[in-house]
Amino acid sequence: MSEPRDEPASEAGREGDASPNRYDQLISENQFLLEKLHAEHDRRARLKLEAMLAETPAIHFELDQQQRIAYVNPTWSRELLHPVSDVLGRPLSDFVAPSHQAVLAAALTERTREDHTDSAPDICFIDREGRPLWMSIRFRLNRSGTISGNMQNVSVHRELENERLRTQKINSIGRFAAGFAHDFNNLLMAITANLDITRRKLESRDILLEEVSLALRACGHASQITKQLMNYSSIGQEQLPVVTPASITELVEEAVEIAFRGSQVQPILSIDPGIPMVRMDGSQIHQVLNNLLLNAEQSMPEGGVIKIRIRERYYAPPSNPNHQEGVAIEIRDQGVGIAKEDLEQVLEPYFTTKEMGNGLGLTTAYWIVKHHDGLMEIESAPGSGTMVRVTLPVSEVQAAPAESPARSQPVHKPLTVLVMDDDDQVRSVLASMLELLGHRVLTSRNGEECLAKYLDSLVEGSELPSIDVLVLDLVVAGGRGGIWTLDRLREVDPAVRAVVSTGFSKDPVVEDYASHGFVGALRKPYTVDELQARLSEACEIDPLRDSRGPTDETRPRHS
Repeated sequence: MSEPRDEPASEAGREGDASPNRYDQLISENQFLLEKLHAEHDRRARLKLEAMLAETPAIHFELDQQQRIAYVNPTWSRELLHPVSDVLGRPLSDFVAPSHQAVLAAALTERTREDHTDSAPDICFIDREGRPLWMSIRFRLNRSGTISGNMQNVSVHRELENERLRTQKINSIGRFAAGFAHDFNNLLMAITANLDITRRKLESRDILLEEVSLALRACGHASQITKQLMNYSSIGQEQLPVVTPASITELVEEAVEIAFRGSQVQPILSIDPGIPMVRMDGSQIHQVLNNLLLNAEQSMPEGGVIKIRIRERYYAPPSNPNHQEGVAIEIRDQGVGIAKEDLEQVLEPYFTTKEMGNGLGLTTAYWIVKHHDGLMEIESAPGSGTMVRVTLPVSEVQAAPAESPARSQPVHKPLTVLVMDDDDQVRSVLASMLELLGHRVLTSRNGEECLAKYLDSLVEGSELPSIDVLVLDLVVAGGRGGIWTLDRLREVDPAVRAVVSTGFSKDPVVEDYASHGFVGALRKPYTVDELQARLSEACEIDPLRDSRGPTDETRPRHS
């Protein structure tokens, strides 16, 4: 019998002798291969992900555990213009506007909490050129303690949203302004009419009061301002001036007299000889002067001297670089002055250095002057007062347009006038004006009451006389207004004569009253002469021939 072979044993021994090192080697090699494979897979996946992120419109980033930027995609450079190499390793807050640092810090703190909310605040970043960019930003906390996130540029969206909100505010302000102007015109109507009645009564006794005439002129200017306010509210832009040759010296003298009556400030007016006429809309330039004189007075609460000078000068108007002849009005106060940084902003809307100011006075003045092809300049320094210079173009025509006669032709016979207005003061003063002109007056508060009285006047044997003309308020609070009333009246009397009266100076009905069946229009406030003129015109118009109403009926008188 042969001896057993020992190769297997030796092989087994060799395997047993080598197993610890061999297995470690195999495991190490496999681990290396696996890591290499994973790394290659991760590298390819990351490259693919980075290629995808490079084309996205959003900025993707990663912050390390110290909240420093560890990665940003190329969109960062496209949006914020910073090279990626300048960004890595820096805090995200380095690129955020100072006013939004707290917002960013709060958002990061919120994200690290377990009970965080999935919010996306809008944060203002500053690009490489110093321009603000609004970013909607989201964060995600990773298991490793790092933070991933993305940002979307929402600057255009915010601007559109802000524009929408501005439009809403403008519309709201416009509606408020229109209502305010209407109510103020009603108040002016009562003041103007009573002053006019007083003046006429004093004139009949050969008594002339300059104060009454001055107050009437001031009411006229106030009425023009409310008309401009109505224009702002209805069409959202400034009223273009209606320029005529006019004396700026007379306007300045009147503005100064009105502005400083009873004031602690002493005005000193200096007028160079031979001042020519200028091209201007008198009411608008009066508003400019009023704003500037008021600013000058308010800059000196303890009183002082304001120097106003009118002189000729050459200037370059906005529409033409060539210098031309103009007239300058210079208003110099002794106030605290304006700081240099504020001087650059004083013409911006809503900018003001006054505690109770609205920031619109100088802005309004600037645009009025610019629309006159004029120039407004401001010179000031702290402690040295302020000088505002307004230059207006000299008129080529040096004769004022001929004025129409102050008084209209009287109505040949007394009329019976039915007045409809919901404002007690306006209704009362209209009655006084008409009685002063020798007419008989009936009054009503709204369309329903007016229609009832008119129908009553048509009945045979009625105590009410036949009504010749109606003065109808266009808009009535809590009742039927002028349009409804006239429509109902024309159904029973196509020959009815009605004049529309309103505080809404730019209403389409007033602009084209005839197409609505009226024979005249009155814009509040109006004087006795204007009222008489409209009544005279109304009596000369045949509603059946000159309006769009029926033409085959005669005025009825019911039994």
